Amino acid sequence: MKVLADYVLPGETAADIGTDHGFVPIHLLAENICPFVIMTDINEGPLVKAKGNLDYVGIDERFYNLRHGNGLEVLKPYEAASVIIAGMGGENIIEILEADIPKTKSYRRLILHPRKRAWMLRRWLYENGFAVEAEKLVDEAGKYCEIIVARPLEDGEKSAEITDENLFFLPMALRDDALFDEFLKDYIRKLNIVIDNMGNSETQDIEEIKAPWIRRREYARSLLR
Repeated sequence: MKVLADYVLPGETAADIGTDHGFVPIHLLAENICPFVIMTDINEGPLVKAKGNLDYVGIDERFYNLRHGNGLEVLKPYEAASVIIAGMGGENIIEILEADIPKTKSYRRLILHPRKRAWMLRRWLYENGFAVEAEKLVDEAGKYCEIIVARPLEDGEKSAEITDENLFFLPMALRDDALFDEFLKDYIRKLNIVIDNMGNSETQDIEEIKAPWIRRREYARSLLR
């Protein structure tokens, strides 16, 4: 929660898409990081829980807005400086972002927390005119997740090159993250499972299919310190 909040642009409105219990917005308001927060969710139940939590900590209704709806549909263009989308799969986050790309590009900072397939989200960002400003690893009870902070490209600015290194691994500048080795070990373990399962296939071209996965595994092993 605090890691997500640390990337929010201070002093400006933030929006939390799929807010669930509203814990991140509550932190932003309680710590005076943001003057106003918009909380949205596709289901009414989480908004009821968020309202209860807001009331419990004594946050006045003047400082927040609860909205029932899908993704960014209930958010106006330029209405928030920072948009948080956390706790979903990479494909779900992409679906939210690509529903209205001009609107998505109206927000200055996207703070994204994919629970899986972060590489897919990175590819979408690179292919659709966004830059990745920062990345951070977080340990959630032994499961290593990635936070991706992105922004729209400025005029004349080029996107990052799409390579396996850019998609699957943190940028070189951030490989000092204390969790990086554990993240790599977990990633290698998952690759081993995928490759082993492929070994049981009767597909004639199995070696060709396995090759990119093996290359990724060997590259990941080369990064271990």
